[in-house]
Amino acid sequence: RQLADARQANEDLQNRFAALEAFIDRAGLQPFDLAFINPPLDDEAEPNVLGTAGAGGISQILPVASTGVSAIGIHIARAAPRSTGMLNAALQTVEDGRLVETWSLPIAEIGAGWLTLGLQKSLAGLRRTLRLIVSVDDARADLPSLSLGNAQPLPLFRVQDADLRQSISSASLALQVYVGLPGVVPPTPGTFAARGNREKTEQGLREVIDGPARLTGLDVSEVRAAILE
Repeated sequence: RQLADARQANEDLQNRFAALEAFIDRAGLQPFDLAFINPPLDDEAEPNVLGTAGAGGISQILPVASTGVSAIGIHIARAAPRSTGMLNAALQTVEDGRLVETWSLPIAEIGAGWLTLGLQKSLAGLRRTLRLIVSVDDARADLPSLSLGNAQPLPLFRVQDADLRQSISSASLALQVYVGLPGVVPPTPGTFAARGNREKTEQGLREVIDGPARLTGLDVSEVRAAILE
């Protein structure tokens, strides 16, 4: 009897959380904040790290723990609009090598500036260290140039050859890391949505014109009504 009650209570809790998540998504109230930025430096002396690395591309350890991570921005210093290749990116956990998300984008469609790679859902669960891997699937293709940030004194956080796991620059990638409510579908401005094996729904990533959403000005009665639907 107690086990059955516990199962029913758990099911009710999950249903109420789903209702609250749906309400927050409909109202555009998902928290979505820039948690870290390593701004690009305009240094023409730096080589294009994608051209320096091997076939496996480059890798970068993120300086932010995995919980709540919603999107990652990399900075394109020089676009390659005539390229026929594809830019591939993957996010994986360092501790257990789990593949979190993948993206594949035509290089010709990528402009200069920040390129935001959005996750399907903000990461939840145990805190993990994240590694971003960026590669090009056609060695003969024109390569976009990725911007680098300031010199990095810690070798672990320098941009590395993904295969050799050795630093190929004294700096780290220019990066942005966005975080949100763990487990919730985040709104992502100017996003390229993740290409994953999870089922897509109508509540997927969408463009937000007027900046990051906040959980402010929220009518408590509306939240209560959403939970009790």
